[in-house]
Amino acid sequence: MTGFDVGDELWQGSGVLSGPILSDRLYFLAGVEYNSQDRGSAITSPLAPGVYTGYYRQRLFFTRLDADLSSSQHLIARFNLDNFSDSNPQDVVGGLNLPSAGRTFRRNTYSGQLAESAVLSATAFNDARLVGSAGTPITQFDPLTPSTQFVRPGVSTEGESRAALLFVHQYQFADMFSLSLGSHFFKLGGDAISSRSGGNGQEFGAPFVLGQFTFKTGISPSTPTSQLTINDVARYTEGFGNVTYSVHETIWSAYAQDDWSPRSDLVLNLGLRYDRQTLTDAKSNFSPRIGFAYTPGGDTRTAVRGGYGIYYSEIRANIEAGFALN
Repeated sequence: MTGFDVGDELWQGSGVLSGPILSDRLYFLAGVEYNSQDRGSAITSPLAPGVYTGYYRQRLFFTRLDADLSSSQHLIARFNLDNFSDSNPQDVVGGLNLPSAGRTFRRNTYSGQLAESAVLSATAFNDARLVGSAGTPITQFDPLTPSTQFVRPGVSTEGESRAALLFVHQYQFADMFSLSLGSHFFKLGGDAISSRSGGNGQEFGAPFVLGQFTFKTGISPSTPTSQLTINDVARYTEGFGNVTYSVHETIWSAYAQDDWSPRSDLVLNLGLRYDRQTLTDAKSNFSPRIGFAYTPGGDTRTAVRGGYGIYYSEIRANIEAGFALN
């Protein structure tokens, strides 16, 4: 697929390739997409009116491989890539913001997965999954021209010194074993996630390391910023201290469930789950679950369903990041 739009300059292209390779037991799928945009943003400040052009570039890629290892084993391998950059994110340059107040944005993310399904017997099955993902960086902001910022209300904003370089790495292993015995269908499983995130700065609200002057209102737009003095300043802000942080945590869970059919028109779901997050000291997160599905008289057109469960919400790692930074 290719496309072209005549407003702001936009070009997109993508393609997908798939088919069997080597043998009828090995299949692949691959796709790629490229997005190029040159976007104009109007600057209305009386100090420098005009149009500022920002450049957005994005590259997407994925590939998947399916392999039948045997008549009872199937393997899936997948890889994804997302890379893009933007020289004027969210049209930060535009309106009263001059080009010197601009920032660039960049992100690189990768993920890979291996999944294996195995038929162990006529009544036993197992599904395992290993996933890894990384954002290096997940967020990167850089000032176009690192400098002190001068804000003139209703006139202009010049200069920028906020920056951020953040990363995240996550790895997960999950496994589920299923067993069918008469009127019972059992599931036993669990998963574990190791996560590390951090970096230098903050995605939003990073400090002005070179300071920010906000001037009083009513100053004539014809007065150059370089001629203003400290007597014209209404407020000054500057960020100090270490803005580097790192948060590491492990999240894991285990569960057991029985889907029991005591009669042909009734299914009971009985289960218990346990969750643990090392970011907290909570160690009693046991979650009972019970549910049912009833079809009166075996009439599949009518079903009555119900359930009850206890769920524990995950604590966001940003809380720890905020504590470390503040």
